[in-house]
Amino acid sequence: MPEPIFRQLDQAVAEVFALMFGRDCQPEASPPPACAPPCIGASVLFSGSLLGACALHLSPTAAAELTHTLTGAARDALPITLLADTAGELCNMIAGCWKSLQPPEIAACALSCPILSHGTCRPVPLFRETVLRLYQFAGHHFRLELSLDSPAT
Repeated sequence: MPEPIFRQLDQAVAEVFALMFGRDCQPEASPPPACAPPCIGASVLFSGSLLGACALHLSPTAAAELTHTLTGAARDALPITLLADTAGELCNMIAGCWKSLQPPEIAACALSCPILSHGTCRPVPLFRETVLRLYQFAGHHFRLELSLDSPAT
């Protein structure tokens, strides 16, 4: 996978976290672990000028921290559906931000509505090129996958 995609993905994650949560979020140096239940997941599909998927998986604790930041609700009283909604919005924002960093012919692709999961980690459609990254914020981690049918430039 071309190095610019890693930089663009890291930039998109950093921008979204700063905007949505007022927090710093950095990539981890270690390889991302396999997704393990319990898991809150979300994925967004690219279609049109680019085929692919962006997906994230995070623990219920990490999802609760982000949901608390967005809503102010107590971390221990959040329904699983609200945690999944937060994951979906985060995934959608990261995918959209990454897309906006692409050349116009690639950025013209469409994004699907977020596909949510909770409890078990659903497999993400794998395309020809896949980037797996682990990110951390405030002691929490999440796994992000970007899988594309054609390499972006």
